[in-house]
Amino acid sequence: MEAKRKREMKSKQFRQLKKATFGVMALCLLFVLNACNDNRSDDKATDFGTALVSISITPASPVLADPTTQQLTATGIYGDGTTANITESVNWVSEYPAIATVSDEPSSTTNPKGQVKTVLTGSTTITARSANISSSNVLSVTSAVLQTIEVTPGYSSFASAITPWVQMKATGIYADGTIIDITEFATWSSGTTSVATINNVSGERGLATSVTNGTTTITATYQNISGSTDLTLTTATQSGNIGVTPISPYLAQETYQQFTATVRLSDGSAQDITQFVIWASATVANATISNAKETMGLSLMDASNNGAAVISADLSAAAALDSTLTITNNYYLYKLEINPEFPGIAQGIPYQLKAIGIFKKTGANYYIAQDLTEWVSWSSSDTSLATISNATGSKGLLTLTKVPGVADRTATITVRSPILSSLTGTTTLKVKSNSLKLTSIAISPSDPTIHIDTTPTFKAYGTFSDGTNSFIQDISHAVIWSSSDSTVTVVSNESSTVGKTANRAGGSTTITARLGDISGTSSVTIKPTSHAWTGFTFAPATAATGIRSDVQLTATATFSNGSDSFTQDVTEEILWTSGTPASADISSADGARGLVTGITTPATVTMTADWQSSTDTKAVITEDIANLNSIAITAASAAGPDGTTQLTTTATYVSTNTQDVTELCIWSSSRPEVASVLNIPGSKGKVFSNGSGSTTITCRITDETATKDLSVTHEFTVN
Repeated sequence: MEAKRKREMKSKQFRQLKKATFGVMALCLLFVLNACNDNRSDDKATDFGTALVSISITPASPVLADPTTQQLTATGIYGDGTTANITESVNWVSEYPAIATVSDEPSSTTNPKGQVKTVLTGSTTITARSANISSSNVLSVTSAVLQTIEVTPGYSSFASAITPWVQMKATGIYADGTIIDITEFATWSSGTTSVATINNVSGERGLATSVTNGTTTITATYQNISGSTDLTLTTATQSGNIGVTPISPYLAQETYQQFTATVRLSDGSAQDITQFVIWASATVANATISNAKETMGLSLMDASNNGAAVISADLSAAAALDSTLTITNNYYLYKLEINPEFPGIAQGIPYQLKAIGIFKKTGANYYIAQDLTEWVSWSSSDTSLATISNATGSKGLLTLTKVPGVADRTATITVRSPILSSLTGTTTLKVKSNSLKLTSIAISPSDPTIHIDTTPTFKAYGTFSDGTNSFIQDISHAVIWSSSDSTVTVVSNESSTVGKTANRAGGSTTITARLGDISGTSSVTIKPTSHAWTGFTFAPATAATGIRSDVQLTATATFSNGSDSFTQDVTEEILWTSGTPASADISSADGARGLVTGITTPATVTMTADWQSSTDTKAVITEDIANLNSIAITAASAAGPDGTTQLTTTATYVSTNTQDVTELCIWSSSRPEVASVLNIPGSKGKVFSNGSGSTTITCRITDETATKDLSVTHEFTVN
């Protein structure tokens, strides 16, 4: 009965999501949520009273191995800024069918529209056309031989009672450096089917289903090449409440929020269970939340109502720490930014742009910033040079083609609001000339010592030079990662976990990042479980946070076996909890662990860091923004490994408490063509050098009543 109730509840939630009337904004977002995939995309222009203005094809400029297939997606961009999946309604054509064909068969299950099949080595142009609107991408077919297959997640453990299934992925690495997701082409097997079975049915290939506790080897085989990993299902059970993050978001109408559910297990680990809970909104008139598989936990704000909505995550009879989502009509979308501004990018290297919405409070000079990358529609003025994705999950991802010539080329990238077509944001993309070649690769962290039970992520930074000029760029997604000893650790080439390690045994190995003939290395020492945790050191030493502002805590662990000891940043490895989440909460969501959000004031809150049942605590003081006394900017003493400079803003309160308020600032540059500064939440204050000269970097902080308005500037010079 309980299982039936939950199925009915989930079904009801999904029906509510589909039926809610949000106006144009909600309809656009429902496309994002795949809740309107009813094959009515041909009527899209009529529904919204706007015309199709452009088409975006994803993936952009794909490279495929012969033989293989690839599903292309056509996204229509309309005059009001809305987007829709129009793959089934456009006409598909391949310029050279002898190299690769593309299906134009409607409603085919075996050969759906937009599916590419390779025939011979070479290049062909794939075109999607609707009436007089068309878009074309160049597809390259390589004859390179498949060398290795990586299976992810690597050597992972899951609690079988909580995680009934795990989606495995297979990544093929070819001799010419091509990296292709071959999950749907591989033949999958489980070494011990009594522990877990794995699916070979089209559309669900690689889906491992737990049977009982134990360890099994999952293998993917394609073109006589195999790759494998161990999957362990444990007896661990839930040992605490479900944590829902963010705990107390405060958002403008007509936006969205992704929620994450995390549970603490009896073995001391934490597990992301966003996909396995039943999500609910207590006030669907204000906000709904998705239970669809592809968008689990994604909440939509109503376009007309404001107020609170309690968001909950339910797993069996387990209790959850609910999140109170507050929606306000006191804020409106003031401007759209593309971050970084004026980026310089090497040819042929993928690059992620972010769209930032600056919301202004009505009748006051109070601003908040929100990442709207997945909300806006993207376009490029020159698709022969740079294409940009409008596909859900990869919006804003640039793909740059290699073009002849030694001169830098430019393209204008535009983002458009789906609810107000006149509101746009633009940036000038500078694509570096072919005279700038990759000369070296640096890996961060460099030569680290890490504990076997941690899973750090490595990044690769490439230096491009023509002998006179040079620049540095993050190329983590472009390189091929490898470990010299896979019995010690493996490193992922999968796009969502690129550079992340999975350790198997103590010892030494060399992590290599390779792009063409250039490579960089990092010598890694992995210490075994005999090195036990002895304590945490927290930073900052004194932590204060303002209401609805954040402060990042970091934890450095010391490990020792009695005669040998080392330290390691474990902020992203441990489970964080708040002693009083109603006063200040702390995130345990991947990518944001240790981030404290102040909710009420005044209060002193104890934060607990838990790693494998070893705990330590840290006190955080919440302050009212209105009690800010002064702010000051400091710059990093040296540029980071990616060549950027991080600015930090420190606030002093009337109480004399200090706080890093970098993330509370609205940042701006007087001359972004010289240097631009990020407003991306989580990366605010990072400065990119774009040219020579001087600019003024400004941080502005106000309280909501505008009774306190503070700003501080920093002169930034690029030689």
